[in-house]
Amino acid sequence: SKNKVKEVVDEGEKGWYISICS
Repeated sequence: SKNKVKEVVDEGEKGWYISICS
């Protein structure tokens, strides 16, 4: 979810990558 990526990006690279994979 692109929208979620924004929120995850703040948490860190791992979360950002997981969001894109999901």
